[in-house]
Amino acid sequence: MTAAIIFLILIGLLVFGLSVPVALGATSLVSLFFFSDFSLTSAPILGMRIADAMQDHVLGAIVLFLFYGRLCAGMEIRNRFATSFSALFGGRRIAATIGEILASLIQPDTAGDALLQRNDDAAATVNRLRMAGTAGWSALGQAAGLACLRVVMPPGIVLIILAFVFEESVFRLFEQMLPWALIAAALILLLAIPAGRIPVSQRGTKLKIEWLSFLWVLAPIWILGLIGAGILTPAEAAAFAVAFALILGALLRQLSGRILLRAVQDSLYDIGAIFLVIVFASVLSFALTYEGFPMMLGDWSEVAGPPAALAGILVLTFVTSAITGLLVTLFVVGPLALLAILAVGIDPIDFTIAFALVATLGLLMPPVGAIFATLAVGTLESMRRTITGVIYFSLPIAIVIALALWG
Repeated sequence: MTAAIIFLILIGLLVFGLSVPVALGATSLVSLFFFSDFSLTSAPILGMRIADAMQDHVLGAIVLFLFYGRLCAGMEIRNRFATSFSALFGGRRIAATIGEILASLIQPDTAGDALLQRNDDAAATVNRLRMAGTAGWSALGQAAGLACLRVVMPPGIVLIILAFVFEESVFRLFEQMLPWALIAAALILLLAIPAGRIPVSQRGTKLKIEWLSFLWVLAPIWILGLIGAGILTPAEAAAFAVAFALILGALLRQLSGRILLRAVQDSLYDIGAIFLVIVFASVLSFALTYEGFPMMLGDWSEVAGPPAALAGILVLTFVTSAITGLLVTLFVVGPLALLAILAVGIDPIDFTIAFALVATLGLLMPPVGAIFATLAVGTLESMRRTITGVIYFSLPIAIVIALALWG
């Protein structure tokens, strides 16, 4: 009962417009002082828990990959690659879709756009697809599906955070998620082929091909390769990724002092927000532990059994992601979910894959999912056609979830 009240307080604060760090901070303090037996003698234990969380080496990878992602976003690398690939084939509709899919695979969401509810890139994807002759509802749906694909494609920041939260190997999570991300990409392409088209096309427009932008294909290959071979740690690979972005940005003549300064500023803001969430989530977890909630959750899981426990946790994950976004889902629901699945003997890495996919799918749920809301605002399509497009292109993620659970 106490946990339900705490969760309702958090949702209420978010509904009233408070940011996730502020709402989570207020909720954690209320739960600590009003819903637990916390005393000053327990403060050192809480301090040690927060200090241990902050010393995790994965945090270095999170910081550097965020900076790498902001650099790439500032130089519009993903947009340039997608446009150049489409231009190779005269701006045809399917070529544009393939270009967007490849751009999503080679430049996943390392900037934390979905995590921090910045989905402007999805709107740009819609415009490029429409110019190539894709019907509005299909362009919206493809942009939604590709936004989800970017979240679960290694080395996306959400996967690195999940490795931190669930105490898993970063590369092992990357290795297990990569096949599912590629299957989702293939399914998006298959669904896009028969999807609606419009007669207006950019084929008569001369599009510029930036050949050096194709060098970005190398980025995910060597990042994952160096980590997988044990040559570099995730944090070291992230540092090399930053250097690669700076060098290629200079070659493309897209790197300027203004872009670099903006990337630093945005990264510091994002890092500060994530670190605040980590601290407040640790406080909230400490308060719930004092209340005995983890033990009760473990007992419930054992009584319910593995299938029911897994279904209940994934439903909670989907709903939480749709209503509150990924930050709360990862840092609040994630640790509690891990306790529940360990109590019934479910493999943590398999659960982490399912958790990431379900949390990402929640971002598409009409009308409150973060990605859906971004695409729905300002669109020329009716709400019905927007919902149709988003649901149609959410099928690849749903199919991959079913396959992952079945496997």
